[in-house]
Amino acid sequence: MCEWFIEPKDANTNRIIAERLAEMAPEEEDHEVLCADLTRHNLWRAPNHSFIAELKRNAGQLWLNFKVYRRVGNGLPKHFVLF
Repeated sequence: MCEWFIEPKDANTNRIIAERLAEMAPEEEDHEVLCADLTRHNLWRAPNHSFIAELKRNAGQLWLNFKVYRRVGNGLPKHFVLF
């Protein structure tokens, strides 16, 4: 099992992710999470990979700037490069 996370890199991206998640999962908040690089990152938990794929598709149109992290099992989230 894996979990997906998004790290917004600017205020616009953070606002859009917060709005989209509020529609899908109103209880979600961003959290400071210790990641595999042993640094804490402010991450939003994505409800599924499809949510991330949608953000990636719309990134240019909506001026989104973000990084994706993936946690496999009980491990620490690790930066995941999207193509």
